[in-house]
Amino acid sequence: MKIKNLIIILLSVLLTNNSFAKVDVKPKAISQIAKPKPAKKDITKTKTANRQTKVQKCIPEIEKVNACYAANPKTKDTACAKQYESFSKACEGVTPKEVNAATNVSTAKIQKCVLEIKQVKTCQAANPKTKDSACANQYESFAKTCIGVTPEEVKAVMTKASSAPKTLTAKDYTAIINNPKSDPKDVAQAQFGLGSIYLRGENDTKQDAPLAIKYITDFINNKNSDPEYVSAIAANLGANYYVGGDGLPQDYVQAIKYFTDVIKTNTPKIVAPLSLSQAQYYLGYMYYAGLGVTQSYSQAFTYWNAYVNTHPKIVDPKQLSTVQAALGLMYFNGLGVTQDYNHSFTYFNNALNSKNLSPFSLAGAQYYLGLMSQTGQGTTQNTTQANTYFASALAGFNSALTDPKYTTDKRAISDINYYLGQIYNNGYGVPQNTATALSYFNKVTQDSPWAYPLAQAMINASKVT
Repeated sequence: MKIKNLIIILLSVLLTNNSFAKVDVKPKAISQIAKPKPAKKDITKTKTANRQTKVQKCIPEIEKVNACYAANPKTKDTACAKQYESFSKACEGVTPKEVNAATNVSTAKIQKCVLEIKQVKTCQAANPKTKDSACANQYESFAKTCIGVTPEEVKAVMTKASSAPKTLTAKDYTAIINNPKSDPKDVAQAQFGLGSIYLRGENDTKQDAPLAIKYITDFINNKNSDPEYVSAIAANLGANYYVGGDGLPQDYVQAIKYFTDVIKTNTPKIVAPLSLSQAQYYLGYMYYAGLGVTQSYSQAFTYWNAYVNTHPKIVDPKQLSTVQAALGLMYFNGLGVTQDYNHSFTYFNNALNSKNLSPFSLAGAQYYLGLMSQTGQGTTQNTTQANTYFASALAGFNSALTDPKYTTDKRAISDINYYLGQIYNNGYGVPQNTATALSYFNKVTQDSPWAYPLAQAMINASKVT
């Protein structure tokens, strides 16, 4: 029985992956595979034999789905619908543990048999004239171990071992790139492979970030490169430059460049939605904060608005909530977009209900929802609800001030002090206290470009002096 290692991985994917949503399969089949009913302790030998037969019938169906997926990587959901349906029927009630056990036993038996064959051959080579007597023990061990194993199964294992793919080195990739007869697509892949080796210092090759970027850039600009991979690599480089990872220095200008390349690659046809969404997320923040580019609220809004509306089902839930809160703030203050309290309330409320916001962003959303509930802007006026929001925001801001996640973030700390100042200056959910408000406003620094001038204006106003 030819069992591939990917069978178990595939079964696990089939049980957890949502990519089969388009396939018309009865939910019962999935639920029974994911949560099998425990076997009865008094199960009979007949039931055991039937169970084993069912497991053995299930394994070929898994192989068929695996083969179909390999042949149709981009259209697997529709192209492999029949195979998946057949798998679901054949494997109903079969657990990953049972398939794993059946596969491992068979594979292990064949592997042991192969070792015994090698030992017999070694003994025969060492004793060509007396091999029948000298190798009797090896023959006996071979006979016991290999009973039930077919020659085809042994051949498959030995062929697979002898034809294992070679790990290409920097020298191999360089030869492909420099060979004028190389297939253009192979050259593109070699550029990426060589760049990856230099980027991480793999395969006994010294790490060299500049050289890595040269080859990866060649790959990105190569018209024979797969657009989906180009988009993914550009997004990865942008993220590495943003944080300073994989041997690259933190460089916001370069991050902007590569994230912008992702946008260009996906226009007008989207070939890598996940890479596109990540580029939109980072570009939105970098334009919002002016990192590596001239600060522009309108550009930040454009990227973030596209982020939440282009592919809402594939984006990171925490990032989505953060962007929703940011858009709520932009609509509330008219930053890069026409002021709209209705949109502001909707975005803040969606972010709040997602339960994915960081403590600071959560407190900010509660603060603005409190303001709008108190004034009736964007929602029905409700003072009681407003005070509830304010109380939660106050607790959240105070907690964030001592949270290690924010103590080194000067911008965040400055923002928090501004919000606390406003809460006490206006008596939002607490008794008004101008002295306390002033103490917070004085801690607002220029690290927060939008809050600093507002805090200074409050300090100079008569009600806080």
